Amino acid sequence: MGQNYFRPEIECASRDALHALQSYRLRTLVMNCYENLPFYREKMDAMGLTPGDIMTVEDIVKLPFTVKDDLRDNYPFGLFARKKGDLVRIHASSGTTGKPTVVGYTQNDLDVWADGAARAIVAAGGTKEDTVHVSYGYGLFTGGLGLHYGAEKLGSTAIPVSSGNTKRQIQILEDFGSDILCCTPSYAMLIGETCRDMGIDTSKLPLRAGIFGAEAWSEEMRRDLEKNLGIKAYDIYGLTEITGPGVSYECEEQTGMHVNEDHLSRNHQPRNRRGVAGRRIRRAGVHLHRQRGHAAHALPHTGYMQPDARHLRVRAHPCQDGTAAWPHRRYADYQGRQCLPVTNRACFAGAWHEPELSNCGHQGKQSRPHGGSGGNHPRNVLGRGAQA
Repeated sequence: MGQNYFRPEIECASRDALHALQSYRLRTLVMNCYENLPFYREKMDAMGLTPGDIMTVEDIVKLPFTVKDDLRDNYPFGLFARKKGDLVRIHASSGTTGKPTVVGYTQNDLDVWADGAARAIVAAGGTKEDTVHVSYGYGLFTGGLGLHYGAEKLGSTAIPVSSGNTKRQIQILEDFGSDILCCTPSYAMLIGETCRDMGIDTSKLPLRAGIFGAEAWSEEMRRDLEKNLGIKAYDIYGLTEITGPGVSYECEEQTGMHVNEDHLSRNHQPRNRRGVAGRRIRRAGVHLHRQRGHAAHALPHTGYMQPDARHLRVRAHPCQDGTAAWPHRRYADYQGRQCLPVTNRACFAGAWHEPELSNCGHQGKQSRPHGGSGGNHPRNVLGRGAQA
């Protein structure tokens, strides 16, 4: 199977090149936080830490973490590093567990976000000749606009259908010749069921791929989606606190999630880490492209602690060889669990063990069948070199 890249110079970059880029961006990120946000400056001063102490990406472990409560305590704009005149957009989370998480965007932020979403579309086989049917909700939720601007960044034709009015969605899929469907997996299931009820043969639709996220879905659901809609179904992950959809995504090999490592880095929370592969750890994500200057990110943070618990094992694994254990893609934030599975050159093989997850109606661990084409696949993912 062919390899598709939107930014091959980044997505296929060497580990050394990525390390240098991550280190540079981390230094500028920390300086942005320290100079513009008293919240971080006070935290770093209390730790006896200065921006000059952060030289490489390995120094991430020295930095204070940001948790969701920090964002809520500073609601709505207390952690914005840019003045109102520099902002061009505001998004927010649903606020199901309290005050919503509010995120501001500069134009540079939107460009970076669109770039990540465009990579996800290309990884799923999208091209500028395609029509991308976006059925995620538009509004404060980041899903709709994230994939919309990703499609436009690529040069594809975006159709901002949003969600609802399913029969009209199907008419548009037929009449407009949509090639890629972007929505939640549950809504994609409804579209497929409605097509069946309307007597529409989905195999005759131009639709060939779906990019689904924002909620949990299983391998069984993937198979059903691919059968009912006659497409290949791909996962995408994102969260409001780190731009939105496009943090990670699947490629056509469907053997794991690729992470945009030039924009994102990860770290373990040392005090909770047990140092044994497969044991519970907490993970933090750092958006490295939240830079200094006029175009800097409006909401920088030194390490956002995602409100999830994961059991991870790290092992080298080629993208095409899909033997990785596959954890749930996402568990609703209001239950305090999410999961970001990552495979490829480093495979994050994860499994859920918390008994309360049985209430979801999903199995806790699923193994992916072999489905690769063999050969080398150079796309970069999070984690190679992270074996600890």
